[in-house]
Amino acid sequence: MRKHAFTIIELLVVVAIIALLVAILMPAMSRAIEGARRSVCASRQHQIFLSVAGYAVDNGGKFPSTNYPGDLWGTNGDHNHTTWINPKSYNVIVAGINPLTVAGDDAVAGELQLYCPNLQNDWRWTTSGMVRIGYHLLFGHYGTTYPGGEPWKSVTSMTDASASKFMSADMIEEYTWSPSISSGTHGPVGRVTWNPGTFPDEAGVEGGNVAYLDGGVVWRAMAEMMRYSVARATPRVWGWW
Repeated sequence: MRKHAFTIIELLVVVAIIALLVAILMPAMSRAIEGARRSVCASRQHQIFLSVAGYAVDNGGKFPSTNYPGDLWGTNGDHNHTTWINPKSYNVIVAGINPLTVAGDDAVAGELQLYCPNLQNDWRWTTSGMVRIGYHLLFGHYGTTYPGGEPWKSVTSMTDASASKFMSADMIEEYTWSPSISSGTHGPVGRVTWNPGTFPDEAGVEGGNVAYLDGGVVWRAMAEMMRYSVARATPRVWGWW
């Protein structure tokens, strides 16, 4: 019996069909992966809230200070960026997420909750006694005001009725310092970067998760967000939530 072998043309047709199927399915798969990452991101912000709320329950309702250099109560130091935090409060938040955490250990499981999964693994770093994280932390800014943009007042306790009710937000930021770019964590298939001077929606950012004082985490499209000043720097650093 004569065995039938594939011809070159038949093999090329098979390869072409496989390539076509990959081209059709890849965008859908990328969107599905991004959707899963958005869910993980919302869960991580909720974990941050639970950690901070747990600390507040044991400390007269007060949230840990995000001032730097400072202490847990904000009695000294100042704050000039929403994505930086002093090491004491950083360790408190991480330990609240993972009670087995050893304070100061750089390789603890709780640290994973402080970064959107779309950010690079090297996003967390320290300098001059400060810790850079992967979300806008909007609580614990004791005595700090930011010029420009929409007015907002940081919430400092569970019963802070005069403050904005934001706890944290995905990092959508214009003029990110070091590296000097603008970026948003959630575009159609992941993180988006662009040159300063362009608005996030024009660059492809679709929105982000925002956590509130009641513990809820809500996805907000860019059309629903407002622009806020998030750092006292020149050029001005802007954030959206």
